[in-house]
Amino acid sequence: MDNVKALAQYMLRLNLG
Repeated sequence: MDNVKALAQYMLRLNLG
């Protein structure tokens, strides 16, 4: 379970948007 990794990617996508 890489919840931290998933969250990091989500945040990164939000920052990119």
